[in-house]
Amino acid sequence: MNLRQMEIFRAVMLAGTITGAAKSLNLSQPSVTEMLRRTEEKLKYPLFARIKGRLVPTPEAQILFGEAQAIFERVSSLNHSSELLRDAQLGSVSIVTTSALGLYILPKLLGDFITSKTDVRSRLIIRRHFDLVDSVLSDANGIGLAFYHDNDPRVVRRELVKAPLACICPRGHPLAELDEIRIGDLIRFPLITYASSKGLAPVANGLFAEAGISFRSVAAVTDIAQAWALVHAGAGVAIVDPFSNLGDLFPDVVERPVVSGARATLNALVAPHRPISRAADAFIGHLQAELHGRLKWRG
Repeated sequence: MNLRQMEIFRAVMLAGTITGAAKSLNLSQPSVTEMLRRTEEKLKYPLFARIKGRLVPTPEAQILFGEAQAIFERVSSLNHSSELLRDAQLGSVSIVTTSALGLYILPKLLGDFITSKTDVRSRLIIRRHFDLVDSVLSDANGIGLAFYHDNDPRVVRRELVKAPLACICPRGHPLAELDEIRIGDLIRFPLITYASSKGLAPVANGLFAEAGISFRSVAAVTDIAQAWALVHAGAGVAIVDPFSNLGDLFPDVVERPVVSGARATLNALVAPHRPISRAADAFIGHLQAELHGRLKWRG
């Protein structure tokens, strides 16, 4: 019995009459009768008996009907899953990122995203910048999100959002009184810099070299979140990205835009020969829209 024969047989079982089955399938009554005859001929046993003018299923038909129902339920489930996949309501999103983005802004945006989706599973993995690419490649659904400027041939870098850098300082600090910060404004204050050569570090540290200004570093950190924590502790001021948005975790720290041609660029990192899921692609679109909307300063 092929699927078309099964569909007609099931329709007759559900309707109880040839006429009802034909109507439900939008077919003519003779077409249904002929298909049913061919099905019985192929099976070599009857599926229905006419008793007092009524179409009565045989015991064999009752057994086949149970099997047919299970098959059509699976087909219905398949169609439903297909629709969910089309609308990015089903799938998986696996994000690999650094602690600065993974502490606050990405959990919030990922949480907002998955609550609007029916069956999207998510993972948020925090790694050191040096381990990002390996983690992306080892995860079948992995997407890296980071300030990544290396030309690593193992991944494709996709620019998502670009914006001016920010300066963070304690609330009540002299820099907090300014609407915007110039590099020369920072030389009077102890500065928290970056020891790493990855991520935002070359952009932030390069601001002073480009301006030909020396600075006094009181601490060198390997992560933007550490810079926020040290500024919160009163150790100094720091240059950070405008996306991490750790102000809710450190309410005594304020951000001000830095006047400079330098930009913080948030990139997505994906394996070059592995397509990402529709759900992951939808999340990237959601991320871009939300970050553009949240930025206080546009580049």
